[in-house]
Amino acid sequence: MTTQTSEAVVRRLFDEAWNAGDLRALDELVSPEAAPAHTDGPPGPETWKQAIEFYRGSFADLTYTIEDLIASEDRVAVRWTARGTDSIGFMGRPPTGITAVVTGMTMYRLADGMLVEHWDEFDLAGLLQKLGVIPALLPAG
Repeated sequence: MTTQTSEAVVRRLFDEAWNAGDLRALDELVSPEAAPAHTDGPPGPETWKQAIEFYRGSFADLTYTIEDLIASEDRVAVRWTARGTDSIGFMGRPPTGITAVVTGMTMYRLADGMLVEHWDEFDLAGLLQKLGVIPALLPAG
């Protein structure tokens, strides 16, 4: 697999699945053995679909911007920014109308042209604070 192929797979994940909501693309992009994305489900594309549906269902205008992408033959690192308005309600709470911005980084491992592993780091606590799900931390005094 080439660096260009790995990069193209990850760009399709962001463009087609996350931004356009075309979850059928995950059948071509995610290996049946791939670790679940953002959830405790079984491996494979169906669990990835559920995770993307959850976030897109909570933030109707959710968009991801790739800020940086570094690729090798079987690894792709992405620094991203997600933006979306809490117009439906996140985690069962009433909608706030707040446009949240969350930054993160994800490392993907690919094999045979498909995603097989990933590791995420993103500011979930910051998102939950912005939406009032958890209280903001008080400054040390």
